[in-house]
Amino acid sequence: MKELLGTDDNLQRNYELLRSVKGVGLILSCQLLYHTSNFMNFNNWRSFSSYCGIAPFEYSSGSSIKRRKQSHYIGDRKMKTLLSMAAVSAIQSDQELKNYYKRKLEEGKHKMIALNNVRNKILARSFAVIKRGTPFVNIAATNY
Repeated sequence: MKELLGTDDNLQRNYELLRSVKGVGLILSCQLLYHTSNFMNFNNWRSFSSYCGIAPFEYSSGSSIKRRKQSHYIGDRKMKTLLSMAAVSAIQSDQELKNYYKRKLEEGKHKMIALNNVRNKILARSFAVIKRGTPFVNIAATNY
């Protein structure tokens, strides 16, 4: 995989940008590059989140039946699994995401909903670094 990344400068640059995001390692960054065709197939992180099956959707039937928002069971399971592992890793290593996760739990959210929020945050950060073309900078860590 690393040899393939070395053949294209654009792929290599995007790979290095993705690796700057906490929780994103070699496997997840390569899978993101593959599934998004080097970020050409998806316009934003929300559409890719929907593709992966981690975007919450409202369930309602008319005006009488309403349930809590849930992620759809159809989606790319490999990406969902990789993003889950990245979220667990990021919660352990990134203080900002750890505080965010704890805050969601204190609000009364279920653990998997809070983890899903972290997965979406990782996707948002990944798409942001590619769009900006600059590595991720943790502002909270630079203020201390």
